Amino acid sequence: MALITHVLFPIMCFDEQDKELWEDDPHEFVRKTFDIMEDYTSQRVAACNLIIDLCKKRTQTTLVPTLEMCVGVCILKTKKVFSIAASSSNCTYYWALAFQNVITLTFENVCQGT
Repeated sequence: MALITHVLFPIMCFDEQDKELWEDDPHEFVRKTFDIMEDYTSQRVAACNLIIDLCKKRTQTTLVPTLEMCVGVCILKTKKVFSIAASSSNCTYYWALAFQNVITLTFENVCQGT
């Protein structure tokens, strides 16, 4: 679980480079985020894929703690998001929601046997 919370999740978080690109050119940010060719070299995609594989292969020990971590981050960020709206750290909340959706979809696929 330490691998996910201390290494993989921070890689997936919205950072200063993302903030700068979003503010300078939102269209480029969206294009870069959803570019299929970017998936081959993106650290975020690699981190996300590793978490998905961990949850598929080690569902009992990985999925529930990962979801609990995501829920905890969401609760924490929800409390702070309105008080520090100008800070870049509140954007982590949105990445946590996306991360939680990926994990939830993976969980549904695992339960369905796909």
